[in-house]
Amino acid sequence: MAATIKNPTPDTSKHADPDPDPQQQVEFAKFEKAIGVPNMDPVMLVLRAHLFTEALLERLILVSLPRGDKIVEAGNLTYAQKLVLVEALQKLPDDITSSLRGLNKVRNQCAHELGKEISETDVTRIGSPFGAAFSRMRVSAGGNMGDLLYRAISRICGFMAARCHDSETRTDPNTSSKAPKRAAT
Repeated sequence: MAATIKNPTPDTSKHADPDPDPQQQVEFAKFEKAIGVPNMDPVMLVLRAHLFTEALLERLILVSLPRGDKIVEAGNLTYAQKLVLVEALQKLPDDITSSLRGLNKVRNQCAHELGKEISETDVTRIGSPFGAAFSRMRVSAGGNMGDLLYRAISRICGFMAARCHDSETRTDPNTSSKAPKRAAT
């Protein structure tokens, strides 16, 4: 039987950028508000990360297509469909999209299985696409699966937030015009 994760208690102070730029601070504040503190219940962490990454996928769609707002607002797309669209637009690297697929699978289990607990297998499903970086995260987490889950989710969300910011602050050469700005998530 796979071990289940209890609330993590990681030391995140050693991961903080000593001199972040203002936009990084804004994006990190959005992440903290959406995801919560590192020691939250792992199921809640997965559910919140899923919601946050879905909002980031929508931001990427909005800036990548001339009328991305039509797809986001009226397309009634599932998370998996939004992920495939963003992948087809080549907005995220393969390791991030694979991790997001893992996150989506684990989230669906959490939403549809009463009493679901996050297992080491679930954390590996989310983090293993990062390869050697995930191995380093595992060592840094020191056997704390909750900490490892938070680190993997932080990597996904941090990369996606940076990609959104970059896409929103310059015109994408793959589209005919810059998409309309969307309210902050």
